Amino acid sequence: MKLQLECNHTPFQKQTCLTCNSLIEMSEAKVIVCNDQGKAYGEVCPHCLKQGFGWLSNRFDQLNQVSKVKEIDVVRQAQTRRMPVGA
Repeated sequence: MKLQLECNHTPFQKQTCLTCNSLIEMSEAKVIVCNDQGKAYGEVCPHCLKQGFGWLSNRFDQLNQVSKVKEIDVVRQAQTRRMPVGA
C-alpha cells in the first residue's frame, strides 16, 4: 500500500473515505490510497490519516480481504448457475 498526495481539481466536492466510509469534503489536496503498482483505490479522510500508516495499511488489507471473498462468491455463484450443454 502507498499513500499518494495529489492536487484536487474539484475541491469542495464530497467524497467517501475509503477506509471508514465517512462523507468528507475534499480540499485543494487529497491523499489517495494506492497499491504497490500505483493503482488508486480512493481518498482517505484526515481522521484516518491521523491513525498512522500502520493502521491504514492494516485497514486496507482488511478491505482487500473482504473484497477478495466477495469476488470468489460471485464467481462461485456464476459457476453454479451455468446449465450443462444440451440441457
